[in-house]
Amino acid sequence: MVEEAPARSRSSSKFLAAIIALSAIGTAGVLVIALRRASLSPLTQYLWVLSIDLSLTGWVHEDRLAHGYKTPFEFDAFVFFAWPIVVPWYLCRTRGWRGLYVAAGLFALMIAPLVVGVFVAAWIVLH
Repeated sequence: MVEEAPARSRSSSKFLAAIIALSAIGTAGVLVIALRRASLSPLTQYLWVLSIDLSLTGWVHEDRLAHGYKTPFEFDAFVFFAWPIVVPWYLCRTRGWRGLYVAAGLFALMIAPLVVGVFVAAWIVLH
């Protein structure tokens, strides 16, 4: 039987670093694609959503264990499929109202490539 590590030794920073790295890579990729006046393939868009969803689910899972927050076994599936609702709720339950700041930061990381792509495309059109 495998015992879980104590809550203090668990770290969710590796998943948070993955989300930040994915956002940076996605932003750079969208910038290059927009400057070349090309468009993203549907496969690229699907892989972006999948990688962000998996990283976010992993982060919430590790964070939940670190905080000792008890949830049903299907909670990770709820995070994966309904993260815009579940993640802010979870962060409010574990951190209070300041958890919404964390949620806003996570959402900003997720939409950063879209925002950069829109601004670069608009700049290209206007110049």
